[in-house]
Amino acid sequence: AVVSTQSGHYGRGQNKDRSLHRTKYFLVFDKMLALLLLLGVVTLCDAGAQYYVYIRTADVTHAGSDSDIYIRIHGMKGSTSWYLCDLSGVDDFWRDDTDYYNFWRNEDVGQVLCVEFHTAGSDACLVNRVQVRTSTTASQGWTTPYNSRNTWLSRDGSEGVMQFKMCQNDCSMDLPLTTRQWALLSTDYDLDNAVVDDLTPTILDTRSVDATASDKDIETEYYITATATDAMTFSHTAGVTLSGDLIFPANPVGVNGTEATIETSTSYNYLHAQTLRLEHDEASWYGCRSPAGQQVTCTVTLEKHAVTVPYSQTWTHKSRGGCRWLVEGTFTRSWEGDLTQTLVQD
Repeated sequence: AVVSTQSGHYGRGQNKDRSLHRTKYFLVFDKMLALLLLLGVVTLCDAGAQYYVYIRTADVTHAGSDSDIYIRIHGMKGSTSWYLCDLSGVDDFWRDDTDYYNFWRNEDVGQVLCVEFHTAGSDACLVNRVQVRTSTTASQGWTTPYNSRNTWLSRDGSEGVMQFKMCQNDCSMDLPLTTRQWALLSTDYDLDNAVVDDLTPTILDTRSVDATASDKDIETEYYITATATDAMTFSHTAGVTLSGDLIFPANPVGVNGTEATIETSTSYNYLHAQTLRLEHDEASWYGCRSPAGQQVTCTVTLEKHAVTVPYSQTWTHKSRGGCRWLVEGTFTRSWEGDLTQTLVQD
């Protein structure tokens, strides 16, 4: 909440410096907002978040602007849509002033890492710093990115750039993770918490051999072919945001007996949250033999297995080696293996 008073009015295109007589007072009612939330007067939706943003305009000549300026927030879980910084009844972005914005976005970015500005005009603006927090991460406090490079906002290329990002540290500048700027340092599996399952096998063929009226064994031979599938997925449930084309190599997890093991001799290229599907052919001859005076049923199945295991990945920046980010999730794999024949005496 903001209470603002001002004297004087200055039209667009004029520099909004502190030398022009103007006074703005901000009263931020964080405790009142918390009380309203407690009483249910203000409601929040799990699908999004409320954002509380202070924007400080620099104290240099011509730092203020009358252009429409937009902001979006970047965090550990993603980015918000753009928000127009336009206070009702207030002429914002004055030199050496702080503007307060309180707005809802349908995207909950989690822990805030960066803010990004975009201008729709050519009246240059120089932002000094931003303070931001969200309704879902209030316990983590405020994130305060500074415009350390003194980047000006303007559609006039001789004055500044149309869009730029400010982050709390340089390691957040090149997010989300992309293969162009980030390299996978390691993938670690938590095998102690792996879950191994034998799934219901796929029945490929069933036949009966009846020798109840025969004094000799009867046998029939047949040939079975099948296409076995192998589906592997790395989900992304925690850690920093990823680009949709972040390709990475990793050894898959398989099963040895009843234990999950890492297949160190095999490696595939994966994309997070996208299933890698492989296929291979299985084929074999079988004989279904019934002893004299009996009847047997032979069934050929394709075995199916599954394994689920938590994983964590460490990514390092290709040019800034000190920058590392963690990605966490679950590796799941379901695959079809050997052909198996079972005989049942009827």
